[in-house]
Amino acid sequence: MTAPTRELERTRNGAKVMVRTLEAAKVEIAGLRSDLAEAQQDNVSLLHLLALIREACGDSGKRMQDELVEYIRDERHGHISHITLIKASLKQAGQETDAAASRIRALETALQHCLNWLPNDCAAACEAAALLEKS
Repeated sequence: MTAPTRELERTRNGAKVMVRTLEAAKVEIAGLRSDLAEAQQDNVSLLHLLALIREACGDSGKRMQDELVEYIRDERHGHISHITLIKASLKQAGQETDAAASRIRALETALQHCLNWLPNDCAAACEAAALLEKS
């Protein structure tokens, strides 16, 4: 093989390598474009979600994201505190209701004893009245 032929062969081989490299780069660029489009869609979705969160908690874009998170956290803890107070109040009201129901039952029992004993025995009626006063 002569020198010009060898030079031509090297140029051809170099061109083939460059073409393969170019084809591989095109495939990689297509993949990167696809990844970029997906990332842009994710970005739009996340911005939409952030807007919905801001709307749901009454923030109209006034707070920076860190401030927004802190605001939501404080609101949540505030609601939890309110719920805890409501539960405690309901428990206390339930206990008071139970105590009142128990007292009503005791009074009804004492009254029934009075009504049963009154015609028969005035002394028993007086004892029942005394029980009524104690309860």
